[in-house]
Amino acid sequence: MQTAASALNKYWLLGTVQQMLIQEAAESGMAFHSLHPDHLHCEDYYVNLLRLAKDNECIAQTSISGDLEKCLPELEAWRKEDGSLEIPAIELGDMGWRHLHAQTRYNLMNPVDITKEFPKTHFQCWQSKDKLLLYSCHMNAAYMSAAVCRGAPIRLHNALDTELPYFMPKNGTVCVPDASDGMTFIELSDDKKAGASELVPF
Repeated sequence: MQTAASALNKYWLLGTVQQMLIQEAAESGMAFHSLHPDHLHCEDYYVNLLRLAKDNECIAQTSISGDLEKCLPELEAWRKEDGSLEIPAIELGDMGWRHLHAQTRYNLMNPVDITKEFPKTHFQCWQSKDKLLLYSCHMNAAYMSAAVCRGAPIRLHNALDTELPYFMPKNGTVCVPDASDGMTFIELSDDKKAGASELVPF
């Protein structure tokens, strides 16, 4: 049974497994992609990832979090006869936006007077006319080239999204995809995942 004192241990375990996978990729001369079971990717996500990977040694990406219970009924409309899901990037992004989980909804900056206060969070989101702007120090390693994997440091004490700057090439290129790249994904979270709950003075 996990106690409150050990609640973060899952990230130590995740970080260790990710390190092992990066080292295994390096040993095999392969690239690395960080998979997450709570993330839903749009159709052609990996086609577009490989397209961007031709010109970039790393691809870093974050996303919004959608409410699992509200998204599930809509997801079924996209299910094919073989059980798979094929959801266009714009539809998936729209679904996540319409059913924002409290974690992302609370971090929406549009109604906040940033001259006076900020959310107590590492993630901030702005809605503009035709896009969402996401700022987070936690970025997923959507792609790390074989060369980057070979030069990767050993950093066991945390999950990769908190360590990613240490893995980025000093003279290479890092791509952060935008909506036009066709690499939309959303995190699906249930009500057990809490959002931030307070604002802090500027």
